[in-house]
Amino acid sequence: MSDFIIQIGEMLTPEQVAEMLRDRPGMKNRPLVIRRFDWGSAVIQPPPGRGYQPFEENGKLFACTGRPRMIGISHENSGENGFCRELAQSLEHDLATELPASITGMFALAMFQSDGFRVVTDMLGSQPVYKAENASKDVVCVGTNADLVTAIVGHRRELDLVSIGEFLVYDQISFPFTTYQRTTEIDPASVHQWHCKSGRTIASSNAYWQPSEPTIWPSRDDIADELESALRSAAEEIARGTHRIAVTLSGGRDSRTVLALMRAKGLEAALTYCTRENRETEVATQVARVAGVRHLLVRRDPHFYGNVLERTMALIGSEVRGEAHGFAVADAHLAEHFDVIVGGYLSDTLLKDHFMPLAQRERLRKKSLRERMISVFRAQTRPPTSTRWAASRDMLCPDIRDQVESRRQKRLIQIADIRPQSSEEWQGFWPISRQHDVGSALANSRLFCADELFYFRRVLEVATRISPEDRYSGTVAHLTFNRLCGPLNALINANTGVAASADNGEEGRFFKKLRRTGRLDEFRSLPVSDAPWNDVQHSWADPVKLLLHSPDWQRYREEIIRSNANDVLRSILSAKSRDMVTRFEPDGDPRASMALIQAGLHIKGSLAATA
Repeated sequence: MSDFIIQIGEMLTPEQVAEMLRDRPGMKNRPLVIRRFDWGSAVIQPPPGRGYQPFEENGKLFACTGRPRMIGISHENSGENGFCRELAQSLEHDLATELPASITGMFALAMFQSDGFRVVTDMLGSQPVYKAENASKDVVCVGTNADLVTAIVGHRRELDLVSIGEFLVYDQISFPFTTYQRTTEIDPASVHQWHCKSGRTIASSNAYWQPSEPTIWPSRDDIADELESALRSAAEEIARGTHRIAVTLSGGRDSRTVLALMRAKGLEAALTYCTRENRETEVATQVARVAGVRHLLVRRDPHFYGNVLERTMALIGSEVRGEAHGFAVADAHLAEHFDVIVGGYLSDTLLKDHFMPLAQRERLRKKSLRERMISVFRAQTRPPTSTRWAASRDMLCPDIRDQVESRRQKRLIQIADIRPQSSEEWQGFWPISRQHDVGSALANSRLFCADELFYFRRVLEVATRISPEDRYSGTVAHLTFNRLCGPLNALINANTGVAASADNGEEGRFFKKLRRTGRLDEFRSLPVSDAPWNDVQHSWADPVKLLLHSPDWQRYREEIIRSNANDVLRSILSAKSRDMVTRFEPDGDPRASMALIQAGLHIKGSLAATA
C-alpha cells in the first residue's frame, strides 16, 4: 500500500507517528517522508514498487498508496517518483472529472499544500482511508489504518460495541462505521478536501463514480465479450513498465486465468502457498508446467496459521479478518525477486454469486423434475435471505442485535438507491474494504509490490453490469475464463476434482460419487499430522482443528479470558452464547468463533493502550 497519516493540529509529533508506522511487521526498514505545515503534518510511508515515491513541486506535495496505474503510461520509467510526478502534471486542476479516465487499480491519493490537503479514494475503496477527531475537534486525523488514527487522537478506549457485534455475526462492519466510536471510513470513489484557514477547517467531498445498476442487463454473450476485453486490458496495464512479474497460483480457475493473461507480459514465476504438499500444489505444478512457467512453492511454517492473526492485526489494523497469505512471501524473502506479484482476489466477489442472498440463489438454481413436481403440490419453505457468510444473530444480546440489524437495514436502503435489484448482494462488499477476505489484499499491498487483476477500472465497470442470472454459479466468468485459459482448463480444478472447464453438473456428479463410495473425507483431507489444521487439500487451514488444537489459538483464548476483554465480550453476547468465549464446540460455527477471538484480542489491546 503502504500508509499515510495526516494530522490537522497535533496530538503526537510526526516523529512519534513515524515510529508507529515503522513498528509493524515487515515495515521496520521501509522509508518514511515527514512534512510539516502550518495546519498540521503528514507522515507518508510510500508503497513498495518502483515509481511511487512522493513528488514535491511549487509548494505542493503529491503522494499515493497501493499500486495506482496511469492508463497508457509507463511511469516506472520516469524515476522513483514517476507516478506522483505524472499525477501532479495531469490531475492538479480538475480531479473529479479527470480521475476516472486517467487512473486505475488499487490506490488512495493525497495532495498537500499550505492551506490544506485532498485525498482521493479508488472506485471500490480497496485502500480504505479513515477519519478520527479528538474530543474538542481541534485535532483531526486522516489515515489508512483505523487503529493508528484512533490512537493518535487518544480514543482507542472508546469502542463501538455494535460494530464489534456486527463483526461477530457478519464478518464485516457496515460502512462507514468502525470498531471505534469516533472513527469512520471516508467514502470510496470520491475526492475529499480539507481546507484549513484562520484556525478553521472546512471539509467537503465529491463522488466521481458509483457502481450503478443498469436498467437493462446486457446479454450473456455481450457481457462475456466485454469481460474478456476488460481482463486483457487490465493485464496490459498491470504489466506496463514492468519486467519481472510473478502470479499467485492456486489449483482453481481464477488464478490460472490470471496466469494465462500475464503469461505473455514478462511472467517469471508462479507462486503457490504450501504448508503441506497436497492436491492443490500438485495441480498448480501441472498448470505451471503446461503454461511453460517456472513454479515455486512458498513454504510456510506448520504454525503459520496459528500466529498470522496477531501479525495481520498488527500490520493492517483490527477492522477486517486477520488472515493474510502474503506474510509467507515476505518470510521466504521472495518479494525482492519480482517487480510485482499479481493475484486474482475479487473474482468470486464481483463476477460470481458468493455474496448473493441464499433465497435468490435458490430461485435461480435449476430444479430437477422431481423438485418441480413437488413444488406444485407442496408449499416450499422459503430459504433465508442472508448470504452464506452470516452466523446466527441469536449469539448477540437483544440490544446489540437490534442495533446491528437497524444499522444493516439503513445501509441496505442506501445501497438500494444505486443497485435496487442486487442491493443485498452488494451490501457484502460495497465498499470492498468491508469484504470479509479483504485483509489478505490489504496486507499484501504493504508487504510487497502487489496487484490484483480484478480491481481494474474496466473490469469493475463490467462487473456492475453482470445480471444475477449470469453471476449465479459464475456463468459468465466460467465462459470467459475458458476462452482465456484454453488448454489450461483441461486440467482438473483442485477444488472440484474435475476439469476446470467442467460445468456444475459434472462437479455435482463427481461429489455424489465420492459420497456414495465413502471417499469424500479422503478427497478433502490429508493423512493426520502433528499440526492437524494443515491436513487439508487446499492452501488455507481447517478452522475447526485450528480452534481445537493450535497452541497459538489456545493462547489467544487464554489471554482474552484473563483480561477485561472477557467482560466486554460477554456484555455483547446472548446468555446462551457466552460460553463461546471460554471454549469452542466442534459443531459450532468456526468463523464466528474465530471472529470472537480476534475481537477479544482487539478489545484487550485497545483497553490496555490507554490504561
